[in-house]
Parts: sequence; structure tokens; C-alpha cells
Amino acid sequence: FEGEDLSSKERLKTQVEQQRAWLEQQMAERKAAENERKSAEEAYQAALVARDKRACDLDRMEQETRRRLNEATLRFNKALVSHEPSSPTPDILTKEEQESKHRLEEMKELEDKRAEMYNIVTCCNVADRETRTEEQESKRRLEEMKELEDKRAEMYNIVTSDMLTENPETCRSNLGPQRIVGYMYRGMSPEEKEEVRRHQLKQIEEKRGDKPIFTDLVFQLEREAEARRDAEWDSLATGMARHVVLKDRELMRKQRELNQQLFQQNKLLSKEQKSHQQYIEHVVFTNEPTPAYFAQFNTSTR
Repeated sequence: FEGEDLSSKERLKTQVEQQRAWLEQQMAERKAAENERKSAEEAYQAALVARDKRACDLDRMEQETRRRLNEATLRFNKALVSHEPSSPTPDILTKEEQESKHRLEEMKELEDKRAEMYNIVTCCNVADRETRTEEQESKRRLEEMKELEDKRAEMYNIVTSDMLTENPETCRSNLGPQRIVGYMYRGMSPEEKEEVRRHQLKQIEEKRGDKPIFTDLVFQLEREAEARRDAEWDSLATGMARHVVLKDRELMRKQRELNQQLFQQNKLLSKEQKSHQQYIEHVVFTNEPTPAYFAQFNTSTR
């Protein structure tokens, strides 16, 4: 028959294989995304452990440095209290000066260590910020992958939906096998068309009796009937187009007449307005008041 889909089986097979390939691809992508997420979480946990360990080490170093600095300050203060500048001997002064110099060097060394520790803490804070930035970037990538996965799943569901695949089983009614749902009907299947055609040929054979029926003659009659239908439709379309053109011309003619009437009315109104204005100016308002007219008022106290 004309319009018959001869390659429906191959197309359905190709569609099934394509859907299977899409499903396998989605499963592989989902597995890769899950592995990447797990590795990102493990790296994040390791970074947190290393950061906490480094913070504990820095705290311990700071406490040790403060303890040593306090001990050195205490020794230096004791030395200053026990020092008497009125009766020192040269040897004692020299020894005390050396101890003071040594303590000052220790204090300087402790200050350098504190500065180094501050720099280390600053670097750790910078590294912590970088780690947080990497964590945020990883989280953003995971969200993008999840959104992309959701979009692909939605596209797959739409492509394989009953609406696009025109599944004929969706129009079957629950009230009986021979009843269908009208708003979900997608037309007859190839088997139903073949059954209808077989019944038509059987009816033709019954009408003609024992006369043989030739398939070519049947097809020729069908083509002639289809040609007549096409000619009728073409004639109808041509007549409708001609009718539309005539209607458009009539509407344009009426619009021109209406415009002409409006023009004449506006012209008449303009003449009437001009004549009225001339009457007002030359007849009604001819006696203009002079200054003497206004001077006669308020000339006395009364």
C-alpha cells in the first residue's frame, strides 16, 4: 500500500539498540561520577585531618615558645634585681654582661621563632582557604554533573515516552478489548489496515459473484478515486482562495468609500468652522472697548 512502512522492523531494532547504548552510557557516566565524588570526599577528609594535625603542632610549638620566653624573661629580671651597680667588680660585671647578652640573644631567637611560627600559621590559613576553594569547586562540578545527568535522564524519558513513540497500547480501553480511548488514538496499526483491506476485497468478490478480481484493476480504481478526491480538494481550495481574494477586494473598496466619506465630512466641518469664526470676528466682536470706557469707573469715593 502507498505509505506502508516496509522497514519498520529494522527501525524498531535500531531504536532498541540505540536505547540500550544510551542506557549503558548513562550507567557508565553515573558510575564515573560516583567514583569521582568518593575520591573528592576522601581527599577532603585527608585535607581536614592534615589541617587539624598541623594546627595542633603549631599550637604546641607556640606554647613551648611562650614558656621558654617567659623563663628567659624571669631570669633576666632576676639578674637585674640582684645586680648592684655601686660595688661591682670588673669580673662580676663582665660575667653579668655576658649572661645578659646571652639572654638577649635567646630572646631575639625566640622572637624570630615566633615570627616564623606566625608566618607558618599564615601559610596554613592560605592553604586552608585554597583547600576550601578547591572543595567548593569540586562541589560545584558535582552539582553540574548531577544536573547534566538529570537532563539526560529527562531527555531519555521524553524520547522513549508513549507520546513520541506513539505506542498503540496506550489507547486500549479498560472497558473491553475492542474499545479505544479517543483522545489517545494514533491510528490503525499495519495489521488492522491489512485486515480492513482483506474485508474490502472479500466484499468486492461477493458483489461481483464468480468473476475474477485482478489486483491491478483494484489498484487502478483506487488511484482514479484518489485522483478524483485530489481534484475535488484542489477545486475546493482554488474556490476558497478566489472567494478570499474577492472578499479582500470588497473590503478594500468599502474602506476607500468610508475614507472618502470621512474626507468630505471633515471638509464640510472645516468650512462651517471657518464661517463661524468669521462671524464671531466680524459681527459679534466689532465693538471693542476703548480706554475711555475703562476710565469712567472708580472716579469717586462712592
